[in-house]
Amino acid sequence: MLLVGFMTGCGRYYWSRPGGTFEQFDRDHLQCTKDSMGPDGILDRSLYRNCLTGRGWMRAKQFDPSPLNYFRGHE
Repeated sequence: MLLVGFMTGCGRYYWSRPGGTFEQFDRDHLQCTKDSMGPDGILDRSLYRNCLTGRGWMRAKQFDPSPLNYFRGHE
């Protein structure tokens, strides 16, 4: 039972979308980062996630190594 609990906590969050490339994610990630930055220079993670979701990206927990076409954002 402990092993199952340990394994479920080891995943990291990644972003993907059908047919999405690293270049597309990088562009959207950078724009969403810029759009989600407060005047104090602190990133609003909720706005960031909503921005990427609005561009068709889906956030999912994956184990390393990540599957092809899954990319790391701010987590």
